[in-house]
Amino acid sequence: MKAAVSTAIGKIETQDVKIPDIGPGELLVKVHFCGICGSDLRGFQHGDPFAAFPHIFGHEASGEIAKLGSPTDVFKVGDRVVFDITQVCGKCRACQEGRYGDCSDIKIIGGHLPGAFAEYVKAPFENTYKIPDDMSYQLAAVCEPYTVASRGCAHAGIKPGENVLILGAGNIALCVLAVAKERGAKTILAARSESRLKRALDFAPDVIINTTKEDLYDRVYELTNGEGCEVVMEATGAKSVIEDAERYVARGGRLVIMGMCGENVSFFGYNIINKELRIMGSQNSYGQYPTIIMDLYEGKLHGDKYVSDVFLYTRAQEAFEFAIANTGNCGKVLLCFE
Repeated sequence: MKAAVSTAIGKIETQDVKIPDIGPGELLVKVHFCGICGSDLRGFQHGDPFAAFPHIFGHEASGEIAKLGSPTDVFKVGDRVVFDITQVCGKCRACQEGRYGDCSDIKIIGGHLPGAFAEYVKAPFENTYKIPDDMSYQLAAVCEPYTVASRGCAHAGIKPGENVLILGAGNIALCVLAVAKERGAKTILAARSESRLKRALDFAPDVIINTTKEDLYDRVYELTNGEGCEVVMEATGAKSVIEDAERYVARGGRLVIMGMCGENVSFFGYNIINKELRIMGSQNSYGQYPTIIMDLYEGKLHGDKYVSDVFLYTRAQEAFEFAIANTGNCGKVLLCFE
């Protein structure tokens, strides 16, 4: 099969590679579209801690079942599917308690395992989900980032009418915005990038704050009658933004940190105690696919506005360079395998 293989830092090329072998409980997916994630870009630019070069990245995929590793009444060849990228051990304490997203030996497709920037990728039965017959493969390919956002919002326990502040306006932040709105929240989106904020208008936040022009603290407390926001969703990964985030949370509120940060961060301890804050991290998307598939299919999450550019997989090098050069100016970039 053909695959877009990362061979070294900053280099990705089309190669002929072996079609994955599948065993009992696994299926082979013929990929139609696969999105370029921020983690793919980091791996392309800096290498991946879980996989040495050469490596096939990619996990935001949609496709059809090409082969089954064992008989099943659930799937058949030709079924249109997406899949959860996490594969769990089923044996650790977290798995035994049903907290599969916290598995201590979790494996990620496109990270620990070969990914979906290829004509075929394998996935377990239990991680695979059918999509409606008339849902486009392009739309289905954005399920994964929306499920990441959905898991973060589930951690936050967002309720209708609550004030939710989203810090950042990148692709995951926009997914968080869409999911929070679908849960009935009053959404406030804050960022410093003019181009990203302009794009965010398509996702219809209740309030947009440009932090280079307005004082975020003053504006948040003005909008919430001096109370602060019941929920703050941090989606930048920037040390300074994470450290400021607790300032905007109301008493008894929740702060969910989703942005990846490779630095130590600190909080004002008195505020955490005095406000009785709950501070949580969120990663992956375990358990979120069924709801997100239908929400996207029914047009509830602005999925049609999420993708900005599509490249044939043979132009993967160009696609990655484009995504890096246009950070903040473009939406989701997809590789097409059709």
